Amino acid sequence: MLREAINDMDSQKQPFIRPTIPVSLSDDTQEHDYYSIIPDRKITRKESIKYWVRKFLFYLFVCTVFGSNIKWPFLITNLTTWFWISYIMWFEIDVTSHKNRTLVHMLHGIAFSGSWMVCVLATCLIFIFNPDFLAQRAQKEGHSVTVAYLMNAWVHWLPPIFMTLDLYVFRDHYQRRHKIDLISSYYGRASAPPFWRQALKVFWLAVSPIVIIGIWLLAGFNPMKVYGTPNNDYAAGIPVVIAVDILACIFLVYYISLSR
Repeated sequence: MLREAINDMDSQKQPFIRPTIPVSLSDDTQEHDYYSIIPDRKITRKESIKYWVRKFLFYLFVCTVFGSNIKWPFLITNLTTWFWISYIMWFEIDVTSHKNRTLVHMLHGIAFSGSWMVCVLATCLIFIFNPDFLAQRAQKEGHSVTVAYLMNAWVHWLPPIFMTLDLYVFRDHYQRRHKIDLISSYYGRASAPPFWRQALKVFWLAVSPIVIIGIWLLAGFNPMKVYGTPNNDYAAGIPVVIAVDILACIFLVYYISLSR
């Protein structure tokens, strides 16, 4: 009797199935379990390094803005300083967290497209609009022209490189934060959000850097007062700004699009 009972229990046992991680997780599951489902310690270490590199850039940018503005208070009138404040805010955000998706969407266009706009505008200012600008700035700040060139490279030419590398390294996170898929929305696929919502996201990415420039102008600053740029060159810079903004936005949207 006992042996027959044991045999009956064995026959009723269900086979053991090893639990597996689903290939396609819902967005909430992805956000909460992103690091817990990584089995490789090397990958975890790599993610940690990327996180602390962003933190290092945050502190480096904070020191640059506060240090330079304490030494030369007039720099707060520069458009570059206004965009650098947005860089500080950008690198402070933990882009791996789903709870920061609103901040990511609000600041990503300002930081990425804005850095390229400032880079191109500064290059035009130095070499076209006012070739004596760096010499004048060096005399005003009390250092050599060589130092002025180095400082210009740091505040104008390196930030867009940092932003582009950041976009490359954290692309998968930016895809989940933005969730931009214009093609699926346009064709009305069931899993895609409404097209108007997607278009509104793209519109903000494009227009947000222009908003910062508009606020700077409304505050009473302009290129002629701050940089000594003639009015005709100032007007010529407007289409340059718009063109750079559009190109940077197209690249950003294409690179983080879920359709890729």
